[in-house]
Amino acid sequence: MIENSSFAHKNPLWRKIEKDLLPFAIKPGRYVGNELNSVVKDHSGKLKIALTFPDIYEIGMSYLGMHILYNIINKRSDCVAERAFQVWPDMEKLMRENEVPLFSLETCTPLAQFDIIGISVTYEMHAPGVLSLLDLAGVPFRAKDRDESYPLIIGGGPAIINPEPVADFFDAMVIGDGEELVTEIIDIIKEHREQPREKALKELANLKGVYVPSLYEPGYENGLFKSITPVAEDIPETVKVRSCMELKRDYYPSKPIVPFIETTHDRLAVEIMRGCVNGCRFCQAGYQYRPQRPRKQEDIYAQIQAGYWATGFDDVTLLSLSSTDYPELEKAITAMMPFMRQNHISLSLPSLRPGSLSTTMLNHLKHQRKSGITFAPEGGTQRMRNVMGKNITAEEIYDGIRKAFDNDWTLVKLYFMIGIPGETEEDIYGIINSIKEASRIARSKGGKKNINVTISPFCPKPGTPWQWEHQLSHEKVFEAFDMIADHVRNRNVNLKLHNPKLSEIEGILGRGDRRFAEVVEKAYQYGTRLDGWSEYFDYERWCKAFSDCGFDLEDLLEVKFLHNPLPWEHIDKGISRKFLLAERDRSLAGELPPGADLKKSGVQGDGMEYGRSTKKKIIQSAIPTKSRIRMRYGRDESIRFYSHLDMIRMFNRAIRRAGLPVSYSQGYHPHMKLAFGPPLPLGFSSEAEYLDIQLDTSFEKWHLQKLNDCLPKGVTINGSKLVYSKVESLSKSINCAQYRIKINSGIPEIESKIENLLSSREITVTRVKKEQEKQIEVGHLLHDLSYSDGVIEMLLGVTPDGYVRPGEIIVFGLGLSPEESMKLVYHRAGQYFLQGVRKAEPFDLV
Repeated sequence: MIENSSFAHKNPLWRKIEKDLLPFAIKPGRYVGNELNSVVKDHSGKLKIALTFPDIYEIGMSYLGMHILYNIINKRSDCVAERAFQVWPDMEKLMRENEVPLFSLETCTPLAQFDIIGISVTYEMHAPGVLSLLDLAGVPFRAKDRDESYPLIIGGGPAIINPEPVADFFDAMVIGDGEELVTEIIDIIKEHREQPREKALKELANLKGVYVPSLYEPGYENGLFKSITPVAEDIPETVKVRSCMELKRDYYPSKPIVPFIETTHDRLAVEIMRGCVNGCRFCQAGYQYRPQRPRKQEDIYAQIQAGYWATGFDDVTLLSLSSTDYPELEKAITAMMPFMRQNHISLSLPSLRPGSLSTTMLNHLKHQRKSGITFAPEGGTQRMRNVMGKNITAEEIYDGIRKAFDNDWTLVKLYFMIGIPGETEEDIYGIINSIKEASRIARSKGGKKNINVTISPFCPKPGTPWQWEHQLSHEKVFEAFDMIADHVRNRNVNLKLHNPKLSEIEGILGRGDRRFAEVVEKAYQYGTRLDGWSEYFDYERWCKAFSDCGFDLEDLLEVKFLHNPLPWEHIDKGISRKFLLAERDRSLAGELPPGADLKKSGVQGDGMEYGRSTKKKIIQSAIPTKSRIRMRYGRDESIRFYSHLDMIRMFNRAIRRAGLPVSYSQGYHPHMKLAFGPPLPLGFSSEAEYLDIQLDTSFEKWHLQKLNDCLPKGVTINGSKLVYSKVESLSKSINCAQYRIKINSGIPEIESKIENLLSSREITVTRVKKEQEKQIEVGHLLHDLSYSDGVIEMLLGVTPDGYVRPGEIIVFGLGLSPEESMKLVYHRAGQYFLQGVRKAEPFDLV
């Protein structure tokens, strides 16, 4: 096993991708792989599993479930797990034009060459993304159309608690937790590897938590779903959801993959508990992931510490459906604070219950935070919160807001829901009044205090007490939101509505039956992609797809008859229809879930006064000698498709992993004292990038060696020098750079062209900004240009008044086409301070 290997970059397919696709792709770092802690194995004799996600890299790499499965599978010597993600539309176009199939990040292997393609479906609107993955991999959409030459397609994830709308696309589906199941599935598939797949599928169907759609037949009557039954006697009538009762330490990666580009949740995610007992009637996850299973505190601490030293992440998120219900959360956070503060690590909790926040917890969190604090009242009146099953009072909500502002937060985020069963106009006004009161509290605290409010439409979800309920049309949702917006005009309040049209389709798909596979396929054919992204969601495409398949959207939004069977009731979560109906009745009567009064928040205050804690005077017996080091580093071709911001993030994390005594700025958001030289353009390699680092101690040789050891492969420090006096910053002192470009095909009459350029010093380039072309004279910035043995070298200036890119010299000066120019590999060979005849390296300036 090789970690962070550049093996994929020796693959012939990779060379084609590197040359013909990545130079033209938006954010090519999504497709490069080779990240820190990624795992590469030789495929020989191993079961090959592609773990895929039906959304782009930044979203998929934020999903903890993929990291857990990647870790568990790659621990086995007989298996290999690699990753692939849905691509952005520009990359899809490039792949189709160049006949490049979807490939894994680790070894650039086409997905169709794997034994298993696993797809994590975390959101109903990922359904077209599933087809996008299969399409680009060259795999038929429907399981019935795939023979033994294709990989087994196995689905999983929280959005398939009702598997039917996408069931036809999968050979098998994991229902529930996958930590234990994944090894059992692998064992069965390996055992039957040389046999017809039907044999393995029948074995899989008898595993608790595995659903094989082809072995179940749906029935319909008068256009309505009637039943779903096994096609053979040895297949269970119902599929029991698998729950992993012990969240073992070994399941979680001690060395998580560290993306080089910024992801949606760019932090170390640590699950502290699975399941929730609060019983919110709208919450599918609350019912799906029962029972509540907290992890051991010592396992959480161990994962945080190991994860920090393996990744260098400066932000840790404690994940749970309801983090403040974790037993003795305050004690746990207090215990981990010394390590957090010592290493400048930010701690966040994504889900907070207002009534459970003590001043001690807020005091811990306020020194760690990077953004606002979030509360989810959901309802605007106590009656509506009781209907929802939200066991919090208005005073707890307002007290939480007061405490947040008293503890120096400047932003509170509130979430409300509209379209709940039994909602009245009075409840809408309750939301209005709640927002106004939150705004009033913010103003009363002085300073710039803001309230961000997100309003989401209610979507009835399978497996909840409201799975039968009517869903509000997007027109009605817009009316309710407009009513709120008309009454809330406070300057310190920002209102946002989650797209009601998107929620409408989400809710309809979530309660669909197997006939919806045709709808999803139609929508994909009409161009539906990446529906979680507002710029790509198209409501009309979905309307046309449903209409073409004979469905009426208004009918699909209506109440489901209570006595009719539902398409997902062959999935057994251990929660009976009788219980869900009883909960539905209690909700409509405004009663809290059973035992809700006993589940009141358990974290108590510690008697500390509200407000800023008293600052302690720190007395130091000795002040360490600080030092500043200027470093030069190189980036080889394997790392050239990452941006300057990606490199800054990369160095920050490497410095943390190395444990260097780097200096930090002051304030609530301290950052490392680093200063980088001019950015290297995307797609360039280099041997002469510069960085100044301020240390809290004197410089020692091990600092440089340790940092080099912690940098990703492809990035190497190749020089350093102590800075003894005050000098100008790198960005101000560097005013020219030398570049080297290898020309494979040659340029006609290149020597004469170079001679003319050097003698005339006249080059006019065309740049496009905001769709407008502009001609700029840059000849004065060409200091030198030469050609020898297929290599062009140039020395180009960069000043406050202008710059010139090497590619512009190639195109506008030497006559290569823009497309040919973009395929070249540009290498920065040096950076200098040029003054007259003096050309000094940055090391010469200190």
